Amino acid sequence: HDVVATAGVSHLGGDDFDAVLAGMALAEVGLDAGALPPAVWSDLIERCREAKEALTPQSRRVTIELDRALPEGPRQVSLSVARFYEACAPLLQRTIEAMRPVMEHLPADGSDTTESPASRELAGIYLVGGGSTLPAVGRALREGYGRRVHRSPYPFAATAMGLAIAADPAAGFQLVDRFSRAFGVFREARDGREVVFDPIIMPDTPLPGPDAPLRIRRVYRAAHNVGHFRFAECRALDPTGVPKGDLVPYGEVRFPFDPALRAEDVDLSRVPIGRTGPGGPLVEEEYVVDAHGLVEVTVADLDTGYRQAVRLGAPTVPRARPERRS
Repeated sequence: HDVVATAGVSHLGGDDFDAVLAGMALAEVGLDAGALPPAVWSDLIERCREAKEALTPQSRRVTIELDRALPEGPRQVSLSVARFYEACAPLLQRTIEAMRPVMEHLPADGSDTTESPASRELAGIYLVGGGSTLPAVGRALREGYGRRVHRSPYPFAATAMGLAIAADPAAGFQLVDRFSRAFGVFREARDGREVVFDPIIMPDTPLPGPDAPLRIRRVYRAAHNVGHFRFAECRALDPTGVPKGDLVPYGEVRFPFDPALRAEDVDLSRVPIGRTGPGGPLVEEEYVVDAHGLVEVTVADLDTGYRQAVRLGAPTVPRARPERRS
């Protein structure tokens, strides 16, 4: 099984729909979410989740219990399902827009007409995950993709079932997954007059197999006394190479290009970074990506053999003492 492409919205999930429903319920009785204690708000969100997941295509009203949020007022509030779906429309649209690049080769009207051999291989769009049980989700997708939209018979368990099959070496399946986001590092350009994003891994890059990690290298002459590497990931890059979508920090690494700063008691975070001009050490960055998508970066001074290795996403300290080549 080959994951051809993937897309998504990092900070959007079923709990956002629960929050919309909770906000509507509180507005009905003149309350604001900010006025509720955290425990009461969490309880209300849980009740809204249960009410949301109980909705069917035939539902016209949804009832929310308010006994904890409003102990001296109405015990429950009844809301129009149509109004709830209308309030959720912007969230649904964000999801559809995020997946549109993945589905762009499907006929928009849901017909059987195909434009390429690749599109003829697609059986359809299967909805999985607890949020897919909301009738408005399938309805919104069918408006664009017609009868190719199918609801999984196990929406809550489908992801776990797939993971269990993929993790079982005896199942007879091989999964080739891909990166869903771009990973890279910010660098100075034009002699420090500009900051650019250097993409180390692009979206849709296949994940390596367990016995053949992906290796990517950068080699250059250092122009500073200290290298401050700020790693980040994003959904995509615009045509000029600027990150777009959710930009998420992935870790920071400081490396002493100046040999005088390599003593163990030197705190590089307190050292002012300055340009040293041409003739700096020859530096190699090696990025090793394993089958799970975890990234380890090794920064090395090729002139002296001094190096540091850091597994990104973990506390940014060297995994081993820096080595020197004699």
